[in-house]
Amino acid sequence: MKPPPQHVAFEGTTGEGLLAAVRDYLKRGWAPVPIPPGRKAPQLKGWPSLRVTERDIGEYFRRGDGVGILLGEPSRSLVDVDLDAPQAVASAPVFLPPTERRHGHKSHAGSHAWYIADPVPKPEKFADLDGTCLVELRSTGQQTVVPPSVHPSGEPIIWEEEGEPAIINGRLLRTGVARLAACVLVARHWPTPGTRHEAALALAGLLLRSGWSEDDAIAFVSAVAEAAHDEEWRARKADVRSTARRLAEGRAATGLPRLAEFLGDRVVGRLCDWQGLRSATNANTANPGPYQPVATQDGGTEEIREAPISEVRNCDLRQEIRQIILAPNSDIQPFDKRRKVLDAIRRDLVAGGKFYRTPDGEVFYFSDAQSRLLNLDGADFQRFLQNLAGLSATEQQFKFAMDRLHAETAETADLAEVHTLSHYDKISGALYISDQAGGVWYWDGKGWTHGRNGESGVLFFTEIGTERIEPVFGGDGQDFRWFLSIPNFCDDLLLAAEQRSLYTVFLLSRMFSTLHRTKPIPLLLGPQGAGKTLTARALGILLVGPGFDVSGFRRDREDHFVAAICNSTVAVWDNADARISWLEDALARYATGEVFRMRRLYTTNEEVRYRPRAVLMLTARDPHFRRADVAERLMPLMLGRLEQFIPEHRMLSDLRERRPRIWGDLFSIAAEAARAIQAAPDPGPLCFRLADFADFGWRIYAAKGEEQRWIHLMKRLERAQARYAAESSGLILALAEVLAASTDETIGTTELFQRLNAVSDRDGLRIPNSAISLGRQLAALRQVIKLELGVDAEQLRDGRSRMWRFKKVSERHPSVPSETMATR
Repeated sequence: MKPPPQHVAFEGTTGEGLLAAVRDYLKRGWAPVPIPPGRKAPQLKGWPSLRVTERDIGEYFRRGDGVGILLGEPSRSLVDVDLDAPQAVASAPVFLPPTERRHGHKSHAGSHAWYIADPVPKPEKFADLDGTCLVELRSTGQQTVVPPSVHPSGEPIIWEEEGEPAIINGRLLRTGVARLAACVLVARHWPTPGTRHEAALALAGLLLRSGWSEDDAIAFVSAVAEAAHDEEWRARKADVRSTARRLAEGRAATGLPRLAEFLGDRVVGRLCDWQGLRSATNANTANPGPYQPVATQDGGTEEIREAPISEVRNCDLRQEIRQIILAPNSDIQPFDKRRKVLDAIRRDLVAGGKFYRTPDGEVFYFSDAQSRLLNLDGADFQRFLQNLAGLSATEQQFKFAMDRLHAETAETADLAEVHTLSHYDKISGALYISDQAGGVWYWDGKGWTHGRNGESGVLFFTEIGTERIEPVFGGDGQDFRWFLSIPNFCDDLLLAAEQRSLYTVFLLSRMFSTLHRTKPIPLLLGPQGAGKTLTARALGILLVGPGFDVSGFRRDREDHFVAAICNSTVAVWDNADARISWLEDALARYATGEVFRMRRLYTTNEEVRYRPRAVLMLTARDPHFRRADVAERLMPLMLGRLEQFIPEHRMLSDLRERRPRIWGDLFSIAAEAARAIQAAPDPGPLCFRLADFADFGWRIYAAKGEEQRWIHLMKRLERAQARYAAESSGLILALAEVLAASTDETIGTTELFQRLNAVSDRDGLRIPNSAISLGRQLAALRQVIKLELGVDAEQLRDGRSRMWRFKKVSERHPSVPSETMATR
């Protein structure tokens, strides 16, 4: 601590008021520093290291002084967002989290918003082209003058809200501040009436092509127009939506080049720099562009590098392709024109991204501008390439380019693993979760960090229409518990609390998909009015956003089902009650992680392979899954009929509002799970068919010393699966009738078939149509027979004859409920 200055101690009411304020700040854990009258900065040498205590307040502060608060680390992560521009004050509620601590002075009210940020962000100033500060994120190494000080203008500085600063993730706060600054910058340079509609369309095109969701783009463009006093600012929402529709339909839409015509290259360059938008693809490292001097706190200047827009990729490529196609045949032969078009497209794509192939044979293009993977077999890449090259999908040059790019990528591109929702690195213990919008959340054992897709070497595929995951940290788990209350679980094969625990572990297991090549399939069962579809839709909205909806089965559309489970983050199939010939085989292959091999569309015999990636869920009232290997991989969850019906739109509206907080809770739970997985010993073989799921849950429960509770719960689940399989199997019901008299006997397969056939004829049960088929099904259902009938079935050979020995077993799985993770 520096030696105290020599000046007069407190006197009079003014001194007493300052003394009370300084004491209040010290009690809050904040570090106050003295500010001379009429100044905005401390004059003491070494003031960033000053730590005043209550005992020596009088030695540092005198009557008439102001008080500043050291920001960041000295004051328990306290940070200040300084809203210098009037437009920043007006637009702050759109981009900044709400907080109950604000201050300002009469001529600039509400100009400072206070937060507790973890991690503490670095100080950052966002300035206009002329050096005018728009917004400043103030943090460690800085201070802010606070009440009861006097502003240099002579106006008292007052607390306008004196509650607690909001607790916020520092990275999310920085993102909000940067977006607010970008909004103010564009608003200050918004064009004059007459061209604002075109400017809004171009701005929407830039944001949407850069991976922004439609809702985020609407909020930004509307805020820009309102801050710029655009007379039609309310209509700008429609401008964004129309641009989104055009892009989704593969039609042309204006963007970065057109926007630069209205705002100027320097403004658009700075916008792209602050938001990481498309101009990054055009950065010229050899000529970084002009520098803009900006005033600093100490009166000096600092240089901010511009992101110049020296060329426009799209326009240049389209012009080059046009010249090639229109060149006379004497200059370029028709045979060579397609290859020259291909060369131009390939060169442009390589400049703005990279091609990848997966070990399963899938091919992707990664767009640097959007931070997104595009599947070359999907419609998204086709639309992307159409827009880039200005070609129609029906033109021969386009078809040739698509075919060659696919072939070259499949043969020569770098190999890479592609993930959808999450990826867990078993060696390092790092956990990655896609934010569904070109970014990735990364857990390194210490905290969560947000970055761009692919920058850490982990690539995520995101489907069109997903909404960014922006977790709000610091919750107490209440919002996640609210989400778990949406399913109306009832006591049935499993108790409601047991089903809630299994559902929780299932959701958590999807965060660690690397550990689960095999996976369970939740099957929501229940009568009409049980909320099965609502529960399934809620899961989809949580994982991918409000645009999600469930799908329905069609007997003739296996390819539709395969495409959904291989290219979506979540796939929910409603009303799986009908007998569909291909469904059980598809479910078994999904559950075991097998690759689907199918004929490529519009080809004769070219095969394509797809690996299932989606989180799959089914709903049904009375499904007919007869195969034991399918039943043993289902997680039957029984929902009861709702007694009171809340409008679905209200429930889903609450879910959309709570979604960031639910994700904040999920991220915290996932971090605990990551620690548990690293610390837990190997449980060894657990003897459950759902081996990966059983192993995962054991490690989570073992972290709390409750591994036996998990074993108990898995046995209950296995029993429920057996009961479900038995209820769907006429063979089990007929066998129970045959073995009712005696279970300890040996009987030939042919004789057993005759006895079962007699029961089948009498009771109308469906059983195998031959003794050979009976033997195969009994072998497949041995575990179900043991769990449901309490009988061990063993196949024997007596010469050429085949026999079955049935013996009663003493041990049965428990049926007494256990306390579970979800109920505590």
